Amino acid sequence: MLSLCSGRGGKSTFTLPSRAAQRYIPQPPFCHCSRLRSGGHPGYAARLRSEEHPGHAERLQTEHPGHAARLRSGAAAVGMAAAGGEEPDSDDGSEELVLTPLQLIRSLEQAWLNEKFAPELLESKPEIIECVVEQLDHMEANLKRAKKGDLKVSVHRMEIERIRYVLSSYLRCRLVKIEKFFPHVLEKEKSRARGEPSILSPEEFAFAKEYMANTETYLKNVALKHMPPNLQKVALLKSVPKPNLDSFVFLRVLKRQENILVEPETDEQREYTIDLEEGSQHLIRYKTIAPLVASGAVQLI
Repeated sequence: MLSLCSGRGGKSTFTLPSRAAQRYIPQPPFCHCSRLRSGGHPGYAARLRSEEHPGHAERLQTEHPGHAARLRSGAAAVGMAAAGGEEPDSDDGSEELVLTPLQLIRSLEQAWLNEKFAPELLESKPEIIECVVEQLDHMEANLKRAKKGDLKVSVHRMEIERIRYVLSSYLRCRLVKIEKFFPHVLEKEKSRARGEPSILSPEEFAFAKEYMANTETYLKNVALKHMPPNLQKVALLKSVPKPNLDSFVFLRVLKRQENILVEPETDEQREYTIDLEEGSQHLIRYKTIAPLVASGAVQLI
């Protein structure tokens, strides 16, 4: 992964994805400007492993106050090991965690792949999007200060475009699903329990409501008003197909899981359960592993 971060003395450091390139260009120890507020979204946190970057959390607090990522207490890691770099926030009861650029982009890529291959609309991750946009702005600012004609600038520009593509593709996937399943998405959001994470960001919620209103207006003006009065109403919730949760998906196991129910017991067969070993790959019904996707225990591929 290629990232750009401000080091000491205002100098810029670059990291490249290949091991060969990393011999020549130092890797930044922390994300310069990523602020992650969970706000009921515990799956958004990316934790810094203390064994990989010991002491970086403390350095970030002293050298770059305000640049640490914020996470509510009890939040879980996004497919990564939970470790050090945590300090309680006395203002709002939250904890502060350090995000490296690599962890931030990996979180975006994980959310992108899950959204791309899941048949339903997944939980919204506005904090990750905000952090990535913030990091991209910082990288762009560093590029403007770099020497013109430098090879590193061209390579870095290409990496910025790659990250922008992933971000745009992730948002497009979500918009396509909202347009395809808008009555069910709004109904699910309406019936959401208090404190349960929302599947829509505020902007997506406004878009879904406007899309539904426009669809109803279009149907009324084009067809329904020309029909008998008893047929001038249409139930979009029944007319629009639901996401097919019985479709099969490929996945990679990030954390070992035991006794996963694959097929319930019926008159014709016994209950079928399996253990998912870390690193293994499977083709399985989405409905079976949907909670594991939400928790970050598995990654759709």
